[in-house]
Amino acid sequence: MAETNHVCDVSRRSFVKGSLTAAVGAGAASWLTGCSPKPVADTGGTESEPTPVVEDNDEIFRGTCRCNCYGGCYLNIHVRDGKIVRTSMRDLPETAWNRICSKGLTHPYRVYDPNRAKYPMRRAGERGEGKWEQITWDEALDEIAQKFTQYAQEFGPDSVGIASGAGNYGFLGLMPRFQARIGASTVGTPLDFAPFYSLNPMVGMSLNFHGNEMTDLVNSKTLVIWGSNPAVSQIQGMHFIMEAREQGTKVISIDPVYTATTAKCDQWIPLAPGTDGMLAIGLMKIVLEKGWQDDEFIRSTTVAPFLVKEDGEYLRLSDLGRAEAGAEDDVPVATDGKGTFDAHTAIANAVVEGTYDYQGQKVTCAWTLMLDRLSEYDLEECSKVCDVPVDVMTQLAEDIAVNKPCALYILLGIDHYQNGFYSIYDMGCLAAMTGNIGKPGAFCGISEAVYFGLENAASPYGAYTLADATPSTVNVPVFRMEEALEAGEWLGNPYTLKALWVYKRNLLANLCDRESMLRWLEKVELIVVSELTMNEMGRYADIFLPVCHWFEMEDFAHQCPQNVFITIQDKAIDPLYECRSDFDIIKDLAGRMGYGDDFNFTAEDWMRGYLDSETCQALGISYDKLKEEGALRAIPGSPEAPFIHGGDGIPTATGKVEFYQAPSARYASTAMGEEPDFSHFGLPYWEPAGEVVPEDARNEKYPYQVMSEHQRLRTHSQWVNVPVMRELDPEPSAKLHPDTAEAHGIAEGDYMRIYNDRGEVVVKAHLSDGVRPGILLCSRGWEDADFVKGHLQDVLSDEVSNLCVTQAFFDTTAAIEKAEV
Repeated sequence: MAETNHVCDVSRRSFVKGSLTAAVGAGAASWLTGCSPKPVADTGGTESEPTPVVEDNDEIFRGTCRCNCYGGCYLNIHVRDGKIVRTSMRDLPETAWNRICSKGLTHPYRVYDPNRAKYPMRRAGERGEGKWEQITWDEALDEIAQKFTQYAQEFGPDSVGIASGAGNYGFLGLMPRFQARIGASTVGTPLDFAPFYSLNPMVGMSLNFHGNEMTDLVNSKTLVIWGSNPAVSQIQGMHFIMEAREQGTKVISIDPVYTATTAKCDQWIPLAPGTDGMLAIGLMKIVLEKGWQDDEFIRSTTVAPFLVKEDGEYLRLSDLGRAEAGAEDDVPVATDGKGTFDAHTAIANAVVEGTYDYQGQKVTCAWTLMLDRLSEYDLEECSKVCDVPVDVMTQLAEDIAVNKPCALYILLGIDHYQNGFYSIYDMGCLAAMTGNIGKPGAFCGISEAVYFGLENAASPYGAYTLADATPSTVNVPVFRMEEALEAGEWLGNPYTLKALWVYKRNLLANLCDRESMLRWLEKVELIVVSELTMNEMGRYADIFLPVCHWFEMEDFAHQCPQNVFITIQDKAIDPLYECRSDFDIIKDLAGRMGYGDDFNFTAEDWMRGYLDSETCQALGISYDKLKEEGALRAIPGSPEAPFIHGGDGIPTATGKVEFYQAPSARYASTAMGEEPDFSHFGLPYWEPAGEVVPEDARNEKYPYQVMSEHQRLRTHSQWVNVPVMRELDPEPSAKLHPDTAEAHGIAEGDYMRIYNDRGEVVVKAHLSDGVRPGILLCSRGWEDADFVKGHLQDVLSDEVSNLCVTQAFFDTTAAIEKAEV
């Protein structure tokens, strides 16, 4: 019996030739037009020549590419004879946001992937062995429902865990409601947290996180891309950077590696890995020494004049007997330096420096505390640690503080060290000192639309309105699960994990210390994985549930793209094979567990309820309007007046940039069973990374840093098996400096073994002068079957800071040797 697979006879030679002989955009958009589904025998056959596309016969549906690449690119889905034959870029209401990349263009390969999961399956061999038996949906969901219920009754609801991720940034998600309903615990995958836990309290979070929208970059005189590679990781936003540069913005790249983004910048500052915070502190010292600080911004827009008591808390009106402690009007106090103490809003010329006596109590201006903290650091030592000469630092400080407005564009590279929290906090303090927050052309942090800010918390179909539900508060990070299961407790309470549902997350291919995960997964009796293809995580499932491709269901998108529009996803084709949407799977399973009444609504009901919020109403968003128009602006602003974070007031509790954090306002990201170390918190501070230390103190046994590099042709492990992508990027590799390679007898194209006490991986070596000596820059997003031996994720450390619990993907050291394969 024949089945329909998607095949396309496009060789690397013909692809490259076509790309070179046509305009890049046209070539990239056209080479897929000849690819269409054709019957291929089960035993493997030879495909015929691709059938040419006849545009007039295509039905065009609206769609969104919604992987976790920050893109949310709006697409046309071309359907002919009931089959998706290609995708193309679709116009948004503001065409500056139009984009499509190779991933968006190759969705047909994913829809018709020969490895596409076709029906529910039960494991028939050992986990990971790849032996399966086909079962019906009734059999699969009945077994899951029976076991989830049994475990909850015998061991408590927490014994069922959910590990959810970002593999699908659609909105139509029932997992939070389902998890709250059954009381399942969370198997946490904390990552990418440092920018948010450091900057959210300091500069506030808006509908665009901490940043101005990308169209505003043309208003920056200086743009510092710090620890990010948007030319690869945020492809759809890179053109805004290039357009700003073309209009005169000086663009600077700060990165240990010469990246694709660096190649497009005016200056590259190759600092030592993991020392970004020390560089920021050095820059602040230079700014103060040169008198380049923005005194008016510091006085009027930051907490600089706020008076701090000896216990670290602000002096407040309640301390003056003029307000109820904790009341809304119990605001911090400032002084004019002449004996008047009052609410900071009532002092016209508040001082920002000095220590004063208030009724026998010593109080100090927050800015003085900032200056005192910075005085603890020596500029020459800063330069030595970050390996950036003082003269280079001085020019950079001038570019940021004088040639402004300046935007500090930060994504997630700095997050990937154990000291990422403080490094980003220091960068925020630098922006505050120089007045580069809340203005056109000036911001510090993540520029990324926050569409979950549109959510209606009171929706009758959401996770928060189940009156008799008792949601679990148990959240065990994956990198502490092994010890939790061995001890049989978590944070002092009994804990066991009998069942795990992995949802939108390829744990094994993407998280650190894979070997540890494999060990604790063996202790779990039932593993359920719902996925589009049989990926690495799926191969360790006991029951595998096949889900729809995004184009096989109606939805809308996007949770956090670098895109200011919310867009509709039409259902372009019916689900292939026996695949079902996550929404339908969860509804069905909830009914089998006796909770059908709590899920008695349609997908349209859910979407209407989600968008029935005050924020949506203020923006003119409704389900009906979105359905009709397809794309609606989801943050305030326009082409003429882009959204400015903090432009209408800094969105913090005080309305000021809070470079100082009082003890009562300090918090850690995830409870780890340890007391977070707040001893240096609340002001700029430098601490070294975890494993990655300066060269003169480097571990002799494992002297090289392992960094995992995002790939242009994949989003994490998605697209890893798309044939055309594999033509261009066929196998795992690592870039290293020629001097590092020569020391180990490694030549271009050799295989090398990277290893440490956690594990090993064998990859192909590529020599590059753009990689700092001592760095092993490994391509990421590969699965176990792709490696000659080992796995990159086996090597990476899962140690984290207890102050900001986030996986430190770059904070790993290893040794290397030439490998014979």
